[in-house]
Amino acid sequence: MKLGANSIIKEHCDKGSCFDEGYARLHIPITTNDNVEFLLSGQNVKMNLGHCYYIDANNPHSVINNGDKDRVHLLIDCHVNDWLEEIFIKAGFERTIYKYGDKTITDDNVDDVISSFLSMNTEISLEMAKELQEKKDKNAS
Repeated sequence: MKLGANSIIKEHCDKGSCFDEGYARLHIPITTNDNVEFLLSGQNVKMNLGHCYYIDANNPHSVINNGDKDRVHLLIDCHVNDWLEEIFIKAGFERTIYKYGDKTITDDNVDDVISSFLSMNTEISLEMAKELQEKKDKNAS
């Protein structure tokens, strides 16, 4: 991901791009300068060459390159598997496992979500309803 000299990336959130939801966004600075500000939830995160950084991209973030040289990061979006989860846990992260695989689905609304998927009546929505019903049944036993 390249950000040219004297350029900005406006504040935004990348929903679903976080460790708790099974994804990890990793930044590896390739080129940078002292005039780059990477703001994550309003806090400046200094990213140095030769290091790898995880950010919770669900949170608001922006980048300001006030320097006269481009900033280039290797950006890697990863599915969190057992190996990566072990690395994160060793670094002090605790992963929240959501009962239905999504933090917005709870015991209070799971039946409504299943009904909504069924009413869409598409191949994908019916499969999603089936998978969610199976999770609900498993959690009930």
